[in-house]
Amino acid sequence: MTAAIHRLSRRRFAAAFALPLLAPAIPTHAARQEVAEDASALLVRAAAAMAGLASFHFALSTPRGATTILDAFELVRLEGDVLRPDRYRATIDATAAGFDVSVEAIGVGDRLWVTDPMAGGAFREFPLDAAAGDGPTLEQLVNPDRLWLAALAAVTDAVVVGENAIDGEPVTRVDGMVDLSRVLGERGAATAEAGVATEAEVETEGPTETADLMTPVLDPLPVSVWLAASGHLRRLEVEGPLLTGEEPNVVRRLDFTRFDEPVMIEPPPVG
Repeated sequence: MTAAIHRLSRRRFAAAFALPLLAPAIPTHAARQEVAEDASALLVRAAAAMAGLASFHFALSTPRGATTILDAFELVRLEGDVLRPDRYRATIDATAAGFDVSVEAIGVGDRLWVTDPMAGGAFREFPLDAAAGDGPTLEQLVNPDRLWLAALAAVTDAVVVGENAIDGEPVTRVDGMVDLSRVLGERGAATAEAGVATEAEVETEGPTETADLMTPVLDPLPVSVWLAASGHLRRLEVEGPLLTGEEPNVVRRLDFTRFDEPVMIEPPPVG
């Protein structure tokens, strides 16, 4: 009898010892902080990997909602290449009221040329600070270095979500929030302030045509990034409007491919 009680006591002791090992672990504050630091480290690594590329291909699409570009046009697709240190080109397909437009854009240094559909597709020089609407400039939308890649440094509250694949390549997904006003800089803030003034004027003087629709939204937005094992950014998605006239659930997706493949980008012939 005494031996049986002794064996039972040992079993209870072993079970009590093993119970904490079998119970689900509750993340401590230190563990959560470590996970956040790991996610931030992945973003820092991605920014460095992308900055180290000589060239890459990119494609901007809108899987949900609509993106406003070229004033009143809705973006269908924007696709192009970047050649470091300061060259880029893109094809922009957009539509408005049943009218489709396709333009080419080429940037070299501090100059940007865009084809004019009304002039037979001839290239015309385009001011770098001219807006695509009153939000980001056309250069910021066409050149990923100027907005989307720069946004990696502005991501906060980053957390690793999990592992999946893009085109068969394993990737790690990191979610967070991004404040694009930090990337747009003083121009975006000034435009937003002008928009607030315009709203006040609307109350007393009546509506304007497009001021309310084209005012930048400078609130932090949800962002997801997918990172390859090499550290390179394969995909970036930002949810939410950049302009007040856009749908609140709009999603912009930017895919990156063809890392360091040969690319030739030259200034266009201008007649």
